[in-house]
Amino acid sequence: MNTSKSYFPILTSTLFVSLVGLITSASAIASSSNLSQTQTKDTTTETDLGQPISSVSTDWNGDGLEDRALLIPSASREPQATLLIYLSEAPDRLRLAIRKEDIVWHGSMYGNEAQLSLNDQGSLVISSQNEAIGRGRWNQKITAMYQEGVFIVAGYTYNYRDTLDLAAGGTCDVNFLTRRGVRNDNPFRINRELINLTDWTESSIPTECKH
Repeated sequence: MNTSKSYFPILTSTLFVSLVGLITSASAIASSSNLSQTQTKDTTTETDLGQPISSVSTDWNGDGLEDRALLIPSASREPQATLLIYLSEAPDRLRLAIRKEDIVWHGSMYGNEAQLSLNDQGSLVISSQNEAIGRGRWNQKITAMYQEGVFIVAGYTYNYRDTLDLAAGGTCDVNFLTRRGVRNDNPFRINRELINLTDWTESSIPTECKH
């Protein structure tokens, strides 16, 4: 019995399905390569960014659409967290406005996690802490305000304590907008220009707040 005629359509159909699969895979790879620059609203599920540590949403640019900020684990330095801020371009489209590598320390255990939140004015608060390891405990907050198309550092807060020496420890809080600060109930003033969030480093911390 000659089976070549019945076999040929099956072979042709199999090759066609395989070709469609290859084209579909290539399209998916090409699309995923742009995920770091443009996202859909569901940014918390994009696996190429890593599982988000923390995220917040609000309307910073005032266009009536939701913007989003995420903290993700840093690839280059561990344990560190990288900040991503997306601003809306359309109802279902977000543009990556800021990628700030290693912005804060982030531990993997409870009491050491970094996190994002919003204050009463809608500014972004980036928090980090060590409330779990060793005798030296601390927490830090960097407040970033959206102003004229950029995020500026508007405030910095730092608290520390020693679990074995109750007399040790202190607090420091700085408002960069007013250039005033308080360390352990003692007021001080600073003389510096406002800092863009993308330019913030540990050296940007006022001397009065370093312990």
